[in-house]
Amino acid sequence: MKQQIKKWTLRITATALFIVGLLLIIILNPILTYANKTTHKNFKIFHNKTLDSTLLSKLDQATELLKSSEFYNPKLHLEICLNDGSKYPNLIRTLRGQAFAWGFHDKVVMQGNANFKDNYVELNGYKWNLT
Repeated sequence: MKQQIKKWTLRITATALFIVGLLLIIILNPILTYANKTTHKNFKIFHNKTLDSTLLSKLDQATELLKSSEFYNPKLHLEICLNDGSKYPNLIRTLRGQAFAWGFHDKVVMQGNANFKDNYVELNGYKWNLT
């Protein structure tokens, strides 16, 4: 009986470690759940649909705003994950909860619906300034 308990404990532990490892690989590599990756200066943008060129100009504007700040770091490279049909934002929402965007490590995961022309992200009827 003890042998069977040890055997099943080992199997369950190995399965759990495998699932956690696989989840970690997916979280750290969003390209696995997106169709496209666009690189623009210090940004990598992951998206499924055609990328709106307005986003690139908004990123440039945000970078110019930050250059005068003491927090600006020209070596910082960010990965932006858009909420345009990929499962990745839903995965992050499941793990961390709902927000218009989550930031961790070097990633920004948009969970709201972005309108780049009008410069906002909408979630639950609230509009947040995108820049």
